[in-house]
Amino acid sequence: KGRRKRVGHLLWASSTELGLSEEEAQKRWQWKRQITLRHLLNHTSGLWSSLPAKLTIKKMVSCEDTFASYAYNPDKPHETLLPTSEPGEKSQYHYLSFGWLVAGTLCGAYALKKNRDSVSFKEIYQDLLEPKLSQRTKDSGFYPMGGHGSHIPAKTDTSDFRVSNMIQRRREAAVMGNDNNGEQNPMTKVLEDFKGKEFLLDPRIWNSQDVLNANVPAAGGRFSAEGLASFFHDLSHGNILQSDVLISILANDSKATTVGNELQGVTRIANDISATNTHLSFGYQRIRTDRDDANKFSCLGHAGVGGSIGFWHVKSGLCVSIMLNKSDGDLEVTKQILTLIADHYRI
Repeated sequence: KGRRKRVGHLLWASSTELGLSEEEAQKRWQWKRQITLRHLLNHTSGLWSSLPAKLTIKKMVSCEDTFASYAYNPDKPHETLLPTSEPGEKSQYHYLSFGWLVAGTLCGAYALKKNRDSVSFKEIYQDLLEPKLSQRTKDSGFYPMGGHGSHIPAKTDTSDFRVSNMIQRRREAAVMGNDNNGEQNPMTKVLEDFKGKEFLLDPRIWNSQDVLNANVPAAGGRFSAEGLASFFHDLSHGNILQSDVLISILANDSKATTVGNELQGVTRIANDISATNTHLSFGYQRIRTDRDDANKFSCLGHAGVGGSIGFWHVKSGLCVSIMLNKSDGDLEVTKQILTLIADHYRI
């Protein structure tokens, strides 16, 4: 009886906060219990736009505090984040939640394996990934944790502040009753998901000392182009993942991404319109080139919203990385560089 009462209160709190019927809230709770690490890695968990209710710069400084916000808190059931679709139903790019969701899942599983109460994300990196990296990768500037080791962090150009300025102009226009949604570039399409958390789009935040020292998985790492290319070289030679796992990733028949494509950066080295939908496989992006057959993806890697990219061209073994300290959604520079590389190496 007591358990039924707690569950009933939980569903009531969720439905009240989210404006859902109790039946819909119950369905979403069931979905959340079905989410696996595979769903998270393939961006099919349904939590694509989920961000903690009270995400602050102070909370972001701790990876562990942030990913704990995705778990159920009995003292604050109304803040529980629920999926918007059934796990595995569709691929929606988890543009910011991805790192915290995966880190939290890994830390929880590793803590259970080691019979410990908790494990930090940094410990996961030091125990599982760092020993597999070549010395060249580590020496070249590959640092996925907070801080920057012995490498001087780059500073973002002030011209990249226009995303924050755009948000402010839209707010002012809305107050004045003249909201025409502003200029329609790729970044404007996702601003609605950041209401109340617009500071996450400001490069000054990501280059502040607090966040430079923070652990923000998948977003706060510090890499040189050489270091990232060297990482993909390690990956392609089976130093990081076993060959059968790599084959599974390359053969994974993932779904076309339907949401968040505009935040994925340059995810193809091709001009064909049919390649606008990207495929995500176990945390990596499948990337096309103009020389690929239709619906084929010859590259495995990942691109950033500012134009940075790292990938492995599987057939040739070529590993490429371009690092641009930008976040304005203008990808033309990257496209031009990639076209030159693709033409030179005939990939």
